[in-house]
Amino acid sequence: MGTTDKNSRPQGGVGLNTNEKKKKKEKKKKRKRRKKRKKKNSKKMKKVVPRSSDWLVFKNIHVARIA
Repeated sequence: MGTTDKNSRPQGGVGLNTNEKKKKKEKKKKRKRRKKRKKKNSKKMKKVVPRSSDWLVFKNIHVARIA
């Protein structure tokens, strides 16, 4: 059985049952996916940002393109 106590780790084969394991794995996957998406988006934004000072004009164009 999986204990909810934080400082008692499951020893050997005793630990989380398969359902809990699955949940944990899914959580991990989701976290990874979120991280990847975040990274991608930040990269995209970096690429799009112009070096010029007219950021506002650019932003309006950007918003128009998205909408």
